[in-house]
Amino acid sequence: MELLTDIAQLASTLGLGAFLGILIKHFLDKSRNSQVMLFEARRRAYKDVIGRINNFFSEDDMRGLGRLERRMRMNSFFSESLLLGGRQLQEAIHAYMDEVDEVEERMNKDETSEEEAAQLDEQLSQTISKIEALMRKELGVR
Repeated sequence: MELLTDIAQLASTLGLGAFLGILIKHFLDKSRNSQVMLFEARRRAYKDVIGRINNFFSEDDMRGLGRLERRMRMNSFFSESLLLGGRQLQEAIHAYMDEVDEVEERMNKDETSEEEAAQLDEQLSQTISKIEALMRKELGVR
């Protein structure tokens, strides 16, 4: 009888251990799957942005637009990156949009000198580099 009790206790201990193991594995897998899904969503969103931000203000569908309409189109274009990106990336994207507006407004004025245009271009290039670096950081790509 005592042998049966020992066997029952051993079986219940093993069963509880197996159940806990399965439960722990489930939560670890769930966390890993969430990370993979976030990585893939960010990769897709960032891929679209990288290809376009270098020439955004000079593309046909952006040229000649008023500030409000241009900002609405940029907000729409960057929406996924703003949603999935970290705070620093969001700030960099908003800074980029402000700079695109400034470039467009300044370039439409006849009195913009070559020096001013070069300065605006350099500022925009630095912001683009910052955005690219932040995207790589968030994706874990160096």
